[in-house]
Amino acid sequence: MSVQSLYEKGARRFGFLSLSPLGCLPALRALNQEANKGGCFEAASALALAHNNALSNVLPSLEHVLEGFKYSNSNFYDWLRDRID
Repeated sequence: MSVQSLYEKGARRFGFLSLSPLGCLPALRALNQEANKGGCFEAASALALAHNNALSNVLPSLEHVLEGFKYSNSNFYDWLRDRID
């Protein structure tokens, strides 16, 4: 369900959790040529980071377009990356 459809049903406050560094998931680490060195599959993590950046750019514009729209965007990517590192 989209933010717009939830908004139309009366939702005004939203919480978002950014994508994790996907390349650090065990299934994707197995695709990494450097897996024996404990590295993550950075191409997959780069896609997650691009998504998170796009989301961060879209949310403020929604705040201006949708009256009463409030949001919180938690940066799970950096939080988990810090734990992994």
